[in-house]
Amino acid sequence: MRFGRTIRLAVVGAVLVAGAVACEPPAPRPPVPRPPVRETIPSSPWYCQPRAFNSVTGLGMGTVDFYAGRLRKQLLPAQCEALEAAMVEAKAYAQQYPTRASAEAGGFRVAFEFFSGMGTHHGKGTLTEAVVNAPGFDRNDPILPGTATFDPTRPNFLQYDGAGPDAELVGMSWYIRSTTGPPKGFAGGIDWWHHHPRLCVTRTDTRIIGINWPDSSCSGPDRLNLNMERYYMLHLWVVDDLEYRADVFAPMHPCIRYDGTIFDQDDPCHDVPNAPTPRTRSAVVPGTKTPLGFCPIGTNLPPPS
Repeated sequence: MRFGRTIRLAVVGAVLVAGAVACEPPAPRPPVPRPPVRETIPSSPWYCQPRAFNSVTGLGMGTVDFYAGRLRKQLLPAQCEALEAAMVEAKAYAQQYPTRASAEAGGFRVAFEFFSGMGTHHGKGTLTEAVVNAPGFDRNDPILPGTATFDPTRPNFLQYDGAGPDAELVGMSWYIRSTTGPPKGFAGGIDWWHHHPRLCVTRTDTRIIGINWPDSSCSGPDRLNLNMERYYMLHLWVVDDLEYRADVFAPMHPCIRYDGTIFDQDDPCHDVPNAPTPRTRSAVVPGTKTPLGFCPIGTNLPPPS
């Protein structure tokens, strides 16, 4: 403290002496240019800044990359707020049916059984026997109820992690018909939609038994091969303790596995972009040699030989 005071006194004395010699004010300094103001985006929640490469093509999906040459960017605050508000409502709706049993009691029916990386797909009135067996139903241009418009608060399908009644809710998805390409979905445009051009279903219970099969593999009195080129699907992974933080809209979630879903947000499977789902079961599809472990989306049952 004393050392600093001595310096200040010496400086004051020097200034007074200098002032006695020359009373002219010091020359003005040139203004220091200020750096340009850069627009910055505040830190954003994980669901507004996707990091995974969201593949919309591949085995079981279509061959057209609707988003070729585009990159998904972090959302602006207003976009992120709108996305969050819609996801909160969608999640609240889905959580009314926490188990497979509660969904089926509420009128949901399984359209696609459990598949590693996705779970089941339970729909409500979208794909039914009454729809596919109705007079005038066109399998080459099917019109399914509830698919004309996108409602972010009402998913078309709920997804569960097993075949038993206690299977837990793991996700939700939308299925929308559009003649102009992927539909406009959630705010911000980071929801990249995929599609399954062909679905082989049974007429009696409208379960999907094959994806992208040729007509010759989906023949028979109880089978119908649907041309779904105009239908697009989107998944959402926001269930408690099962958020997929690499990409909330990814086609598949690596924590949903045949040996059990990992409801532990600290497990790296929730945060690793494009992490594969491991093969964990030695069982095979009945009548085939195909393992029931993970394989690319949509190939749970191979076309019959």
